[in-house]
Amino acid sequence: MFGVQLPQFRYSKSGVPAFKLSVRLVAASVPGLAPPGVLSQQRPFIEASLGSSRKETEFADFDGNCQNNQAAFSSECPWRFGDMLTFKASMEDVMGPGLRLTLRVRKDIGLGPLHLEMKATDVGVAAVNLRQRALPACVHEKPDAEG
Repeated sequence: MFGVQLPQFRYSKSGVPAFKLSVRLVAASVPGLAPPGVLSQQRPFIEASLGSSRKETEFADFDGNCQNNQAAFSSECPWRFGDMLTFKASMEDVMGPGLRLTLRVRKDIGLGPLHLEMKATDVGVAAVNLRQRALPACVHEKPDAEG
């Protein structure tokens, strides 16, 4: 267990243990979402919420050369994010519904100097259970010789 970094809890001013949770968003697959075009493009982004805190990523970049990339997820997830979102979390957040991720898309239309930004729409929703999935994945234990 040496070298494993576990979340560090400390008491906040309210007396409730708190910690920071950083979420790195890498890539997404959005079937049916066309690559960016000349006149219009649909631009995906992710809205993440934990408890009452809500944050958004920048718009994803489309990797048109993803077919040539050797990474395992590259051809399936051509929309690339480079964002790290940090949340202040508490035990209530760990025991609650978890981290909610909403994939949203905004359509932009450009006609010469005229640029229209349409209202963003929700495309998909996912939840990450912090207690059962995320935090246990942070600990990488090697089984001992006996078991």
